[in-house]
Amino acid sequence: MPLGVKMLQVAQNVDERGQLCFMEVATHLPFEVRRVFWISGVPAGKTRGGHAHWTCHEAIFPVAGSFEIEVDDGEVCCTVAMAHPWEGITIPAGVWCELRNFAPGTVCFVLASEAYDASGYALTREAWHQGLAELKRADAPSCLERKARCEKNDDEVHIKGDEVHIKGDEVHMRDDGVCMRDDEVCMRDDEVRMKGDDEVRG
Repeated sequence: MPLGVKMLQVAQNVDERGQLCFMEVATHLPFEVRRVFWISGVPAGKTRGGHAHWTCHEAIFPVAGSFEIEVDDGEVCCTVAMAHPWEGITIPAGVWCELRNFAPGTVCFVLASEAYDASGYALTREAWHQGLAELKRADAPSCLERKARCEKNDDEVHIKGDEVHIKGDEVHMRDDGVCMRDDEVCMRDDEVRMKGDDEVRG
C-alpha cells in the first residue's frame, strides 16, 4: 500500500431487517471531518477523482455497489477493489487517487478533513509529481530523521540518547552516540561539541 493509505473496518449490525453500518469519528477516523459528499449515477466507463489533495485527507466508502480505486504516493501504486459498505479506505494528503469500474447503482460516500478549496488540488499527474518533488526538496532531513531512516549497512549511523541540542553550526548530544549534521559522523563518546572545525571530546 502507498504510505499512509489504510483500510478501515467500521461496526455493523445485521439481522432479519437488514444491515446497519456505523462509525464514530474519534474511533474510526484518523482526522476530524469537515465535509462529506457522495457520488452516484456514474456512467459505465467513466472515472472519478483523478487528482490529489495537498492538505486534505479523505476516507471513502462504497455504501452501495462497488468500484475500484487506484492509489499512488509517487513510489508505490496499487488498485483496491471496494465492494463492502462496512469497509473503507483512507487517502492521506499528497496521495493520487482515481476511481473507476463503477457497478450500476453504486453510491460512493466520502468524508474529508477540510472544506472544499479548489487551490488545494493537483489536477494533473505532471503537477502532482512536480509538487511532490518540491515538497521533498523543502523537507531536508534533520540529524534525527537521518538516524531514523538509515539502513542497516556499513555506513549506518546510530543515535542513542535522550538529549539533543542544535543551534546554528553547533551540535551537542549526550550519551552513547552522536550524529554530526555536516558530515554525518557517528561517534562513541560521552559528550561531543562541534563548532566549525573545533571538536572537543569529553
